[in-house]
Amino acid sequence: MTSRPAPPILPDNAEIFVQHVTEHPELWYKFANDIYQFADAQESENIALHQENASLTHELEQTRQELTQTCREKEALQAIHSYQSTELEKVREKLEATLANEIRAITRMENALANEAQARRSEAEAMKIALPTVNTPATSDPTPADVKDKTVLHDRTPTLTSPAPESSISRSEKIPDPDKFQGDRSQFDVFASKIREKMSVNYDRFPTAQSRLAYLSSRLEGRAYLHIQPYIRNGVHTLSDYEEGLQVLERAFGDQNRARNAQNALLALRQKNQEFGQFFAEFHRLALESGMHEDALPMILEAALSKELRQQLTMVPGDIPNGDYHAYAKYLQELENRRRYFSIVEPATLRQPALAHRQPAPRPTPVATVPVRLAAVATNSGPSAGEPITIDNVKGRRITEPGVREFCFKNELCFYCKTPGHTSMNCPNKNRRARELHAVATAAYDNESTIGGAPLPGNALSLD
Repeated sequence: MTSRPAPPILPDNAEIFVQHVTEHPELWYKFANDIYQFADAQESENIALHQENASLTHELEQTRQELTQTCREKEALQAIHSYQSTELEKVREKLEATLANEIRAITRMENALANEAQARRSEAEAMKIALPTVNTPATSDPTPADVKDKTVLHDRTPTLTSPAPESSISRSEKIPDPDKFQGDRSQFDVFASKIREKMSVNYDRFPTAQSRLAYLSSRLEGRAYLHIQPYIRNGVHTLSDYEEGLQVLERAFGDQNRARNAQNALLALRQKNQEFGQFFAEFHRLALESGMHEDALPMILEAALSKELRQQLTMVPGDIPNGDYHAYAKYLQELENRRRYFSIVEPATLRQPALAHRQPAPRPTPVATVPVRLAAVATNSGPSAGEPITIDNVKGRRITEPGVREFCFKNELCFYCKTPGHTSMNCPNKNRRARELHAVATAAYDNESTIGGAPLPGNALSLD
């Protein structure tokens, strides 16, 4: 950057300036030329600084965008890490539970083997005691030797009970065998659960790994058996145990994305016309498989309810326990029971009041009449079919008539009452009647009265 040029003098007034310019014009000419060059140089430097500033601003914006992208990637990585940690914790808990079950099964098996060994030792000792310890001298007793031995054994004290045969040893009660698995993916989880239950309860019936694997292969057919067949050589299974066999089947027929598929199925589930108990059983099963937090389940449950149940929720006074998943489900079940109760009871019957006995009025004497032709009288039974639709006559028309729906949509009228300002979803006329009916039904349900010892239905009204 060049320094700013200085004037030849700094005059105090205009007269001194004019006099100096007149006397030294070459100095002031040089000063003017330097000033011009200085201004030109300053302008070039300003342009360069402006361009540099724009470049730095662009670089700053790019850096800011990169920083934002980095933050998003960091958040995504943190979410993935959190999800992986959660899944890892679930796998660890599952492995610990499986290991604990295997340890318990091994312990039960060891106890059963120890009991069996003890029973066999007791049997051997009893048989050893039952044998004679000395040789019996020969006598002239005509009694056969085998009968005599039995008599001697019978007269021994204390009396020994013959050991129970091996088939009479107490064994676990056999549970039913699961249906044979043919490769249906939707039935694999049920099949694997039944196999594990069978091995856990009837562990004493399958004491060896080969017996357990043989039982597993006996419950397979078709495509499912083809996945286990390569692990069988000359009738001997090469797998370690039945759990490894189930793992082979799970890789082929199991749902590898069970939690994600359960989440998608849970979000797509709708009650429609099902009973709430049947619907909630499927909802709860999918909720457990998806692993979703219970805080999110009430909102998903409410979105899946039927139209009738949601409409009933809007008419219920007081607070709704939709903060707790299980309490909300219990509340909805009670609400569904009440709705079904009122849907099956008889409609209200109005009893006419007894009228006082009155003498019948005398019938008038018939008089001969002359038929008179009456002129046609105009009746106002609603708009005719050919009459154009207007604001004045649209209320007398049905929404299903041709052109009525389009007219109401164009003029922003309610499809129910044909008035502006609202829609048929929140029509005050329709909701008012529904609220009145609900209030009457609820009062009848909560305050059941009895007549003649029998309770009246919840919506049976009487007028005395």
